[in-house]
Amino acid sequence: MAVTEITLNGKKVLVNASQITSAISGIEVSLRQICKMIAPGFPLRLKAGSSLTKQQEIVALNAYDQLQELFAVKADGIAIAEAMRILSCGLKISQNSDDEGMSLAYGMALETVSKWALMETVKRILRGEVKTISDTFFPSTCEFVRLCRDLEEGLLTTASLVHKAVVNTRAKAQERRENVIPLTKTG
Repeated sequence: MAVTEITLNGKKVLVNASQITSAISGIEVSLRQICKMIAPGFPLRLKAGSSLTKQQEIVALNAYDQLQELFAVKADGIAIAEAMRILSCGLKISQNSDDEGMSLAYGMALETVSKWALMETVKRILRGEVKTISDTFFPSTCEFVRLCRDLEEGLLTTASLVHKAVVNTRAKAQERRENVIPLTKTG
């Protein structure tokens, strides 16, 4: 299994594809839980009475940067070929298509997306979770890249919103503490 060096929390670490998937899944689950605690409206803040565990706060404040690092591991030729092979078993390809040309086109288009987004998109297509494309025919290169990018951007947007909500909530709490006038005895 291929190993890639990335920087997480300021440390260089070696990770494989399943570790990247596991890390992203963990971040995604945590972000979903924290999103439920965000009050509606702006500025973004946590709902009154909501409090984060120390671990949730760490995730909330670092998720965006961690996701950027994890998404920096781009799909390589092997991952793209594997994705194409898997999809071709579940979806129809035009009979008069040029296999070599198709492979080159998808390879060029998909080399800009993360390995995680590529494989996650393949899973979602095969499970029928993607309603914007045909569940019978192979997606076009544009559709495929858009689906992968939408996955990445959706998670990054969520991470950014959660970060803002936590920072705003902290700032509001600090403001309240500064505006409290202590009662002192005068003698």
